[in-house]
Order: sequence, then C-alpha cells, then structure tokens
Amino acid sequence: MNDSPPSSVHPFTPSPALFPFQPRTFPHRGLRQSYLDEGEGEPVVMLHGNPTWSFYYRNVVLALRDRHRCIVPD
Repeated sequence: MNDSPPSSVHPFTPSPALFPFQPRTFPHRGLRQSYLDEGEGEPVVMLHGNPTWSFYYRNVVLALRDRHRCIVPD
C-alpha cells in the first residue's frame, strides 16, 4: 500500500501549521481513496459533505487524536 498521496489527490497543499497531517491512500479497483488516520484508541469516523475534504475536520482531529483513532475519508 502506498501511503503517499499522488500529486493529483490534493492539488492545494495547506501550510503544515494549518494541516499537520500526512494523508494516506488506499488503492481499490484501480482508484485511490485518500484519508487521514490519526491517533490511537476508540475509533471515530468523520464524514464530510461535498465539496470539502478532511481539512474541514482538522481541529476536531487535533483535539481528539490523543485519546481516539480519528479516521477521515476524503
């Protein structure tokens, strides 16, 4: 599995100060699903609407990742 996002997944790269995460990718049927997977503990899955991405939950992930596994699919 390749954990680095291809350049086409996020053409906009926010400042690490705003988005201090490394997105991962999951290959499935010839496509790549980008997602965040941060922290350990009881999992919390965060689903956003369109047209946004995991950046929408950045502050929630920062607040919860010390006690929860935060999974945010894009």
